[in-house]
Amino acid sequence: MTKQEFPLVPPNKLVLLFPLFIGVVLPAAFLITMAFVLHDPREWVLAATAALLLSLIAGVLALFVHRRRVELSDQGLLLRRWPWPRMERHSDLALDQARIINLDDHPELRPTFKIAGTQLPGYRSGLFWLRDRRRAYVLLTDTRRVLHLPKRDGTLILLSPLRPEALLEALQRRRG
Repeated sequence: MTKQEFPLVPPNKLVLLFPLFIGVVLPAAFLITMAFVLHDPREWVLAATAALLLSLIAGVLALFVHRRRVELSDQGLLLRRWPWPRMERHSDLALDQARIINLDDHPELRPTFKIAGTQLPGYRSGLFWLRDRRRAYVLLTDTRRVLHLPKRDGTLILLSPLRPEALLEALQRRRG
């Protein structure tokens, strides 16, 4: 079978503006402030380097937010997020326990502590500890319609596809 792509819910505008704030507004404010304080040209080099570093961090954040995708193939479920994709084999998923949930109704499944990944207001991606102390790989942009995919090892996958029912049905068809 061919690969099927399942688009994710687009992140909210705050998530998209956050890298712009860090990469443009914050460095500009920093340099304007330094203009009143610094008088030595060598200090200006350090200040400009710090501003450039903030802009580079913003560029990386923008990549984290925009490079995300979910693909289903014969090999398994491929969760693409920058910089590290993750492949989940069909046999590792406990699809009989999978469901679509609202995280407001299941606060124990909310990601609370980031182990590795990206966490911005309205966007979470990577490996997280949940409130119920389980580990989960999450790719969340919307918490109202989340595909809850338990794995046989006890960990979870939490995703925000545009059409979670379609992804769940496709996973169940590939398994059977």
